[in-house]
Amino acid sequence: MGLVAASVAAAQAQTGPVANNCGADIAKYCANKTHYNSGVRDCLEDHKAALSAACRQALEISGRGAGMGQNMMSADEIMMSLKERGYTDIRKIERERRATYEVKATDPNGVRVELYVDGVTGKILKSEPDS
Repeated sequence: MGLVAASVAAAQAQTGPVANNCGADIAKYCANKTHYNSGVRDCLEDHKAALSAACRQALEISGRGAGMGQNMMSADEIMMSLKERGYTDIRKIERERRATYEVKATDPNGVRVELYVDGVTGKILKSEPDS
């Protein structure tokens, strides 16, 4: 029981979408893991199908090691990466919490979209129509 409480306390000491939405899932599935070297995140990814919806969404919108001192791509690098993938009319690149960029652009199919891009890897985490 003490290990579960320590794990929950460790999760609460962290900040960001995963820590804020996955405390119960960390306690249930990853109580013996640490945040060092992405141990908790790897464990959560291994149990993704069983996680709460809020925790799964937090994993989707946050990048591995986001905001943990890893090298962030610059806004120019994000823009070039998106252009290489066929995105055009990039109107806004704004750094969000942690290591995520919000980008408004036109996708390769001509649809105006709002993207959430991992600032470390450049991976598109979420894409939705821009209203």
